[in-house]
Amino acid sequence: MSHHIYHTEAFILGSHMQGEANKYIKLFTKELGFITASAQGIRHAKSKLRYSLQDYSLSTVALVRGKEIWRLTNALRIANVKSDFQKQKELFLVFARIFALLERLLGGEERHEKLFMLVHDAFMFLRQESLSDDLVRNAEYLIVLRLLHELGYVGDVPACRTFLATHEWNIEVITQVGAVEKQLLLAINDSIRESQL
Repeated sequence: MSHHIYHTEAFILGSHMQGEANKYIKLFTKELGFITASAQGIRHAKSKLRYSLQDYSLSTVALVRGKEIWRLTNALRIANVKSDFQKQKELFLVFARIFALLERLLGGEERHEKLFMLVHDAFMFLRQESLSDDLVRNAEYLIVLRLLHELGYVGDVPACRTFLATHEWNIEVITQVGAVEKQLLLAINDSIRESQL
C-alpha cells in the first residue's frame, strides 16, 4: 500500500531524542500547520537528513502520515536561523522566542499558511539586514503583533492599524514601531494574557 507524500516548507522549532538513532522533530509547516514527526536514523553519521533537520532550520520536507505519527522521509535545508544570525545574536534570540510562542499558541494540526508566510517573510527580510538594538526590538514587537493578530488575539487597536494593514517588511515600518512602542507592547501583553496560554 502506497502512502501519499506531503511536500511543504517548514521551520524546525525543536527536537528530542527517540531511541538510539531517531528523533522527534517539531515542525511549523506551511501546508499542515504545527506537527511532530519522527525522523528515523537521523543521528547516524551517514544520515542525509541530519543537516536539513537541525533545530531552527527552514527546510523543504517530505512527510508521510503513519498510523499514529508523521514520518519524515526527506528534507532539504533552505536556511538556518542560528547560523544566518551568527553576527546578530539578538535576532537569533528573537526567532527563538517567536518559535517558542508559536509552539505555545498552535494547538495542533491546522493549516496556517498566512501565519507561516508572516514568519517566513520576516526571517527572509531580517537575514539581509544589519539592525541596531532598537530596531531589533521593534522588529520583534512587529512580528509578535502580526502573529497574534493573525491568530485572532489582537482586536482593533488604533495604534496597531498601520502595522496590521500589510505584512510587508522594510526598514521604514520597523522604525515607525518606535513611535508607538508602548501602545503596541500593551496590545501584545493584553492579547497574550487574554489567550490564557
